[in-house]
Amino acid sequence: MSPEKQEAAWLFLKFITTDERGAGYFMLQQGRPASIRRFNLNPEYMRKIGSNWPLIIKYLDNDVAFPVLPVHMDIYNAVINGLWAPLSGSIDPENALKRINSEIQTILDNYWAKRTTVRGSR
Repeated sequence: MSPEKQEAAWLFLKFITTDERGAGYFMLQQGRPASIRRFNLNPEYMRKIGSNWPLIIKYLDNDVAFPVLPVHMDIYNAVINGLWAPLSGSIDPENALKRINSEIQTILDNYWAKRTTVRGSR
């Protein structure tokens, strides 16, 4: 690949991942938080997502990444699906988070219980 094409590819990658006109725009259109925090302060999110957006951002600021386990997608889906209700205003954020937390804890408890049983039977 020519140096010019490499440079163009690099600039495009930067645009779609770190530029507000790229990454910020795409995340806003999808109604998802951007990986660059300041993009999430765009007032359009309030209009697009709803009045609970500042609370979602507040909780995301305190988010702790969890390790990838075989049940990762189950946990991910519980979080993603659980956020729709508070975003639409059909449930308050605190109760939504309690519900999500309970579902995730059940997923993890079941995973670790099976793993302990398998290890103990060896």
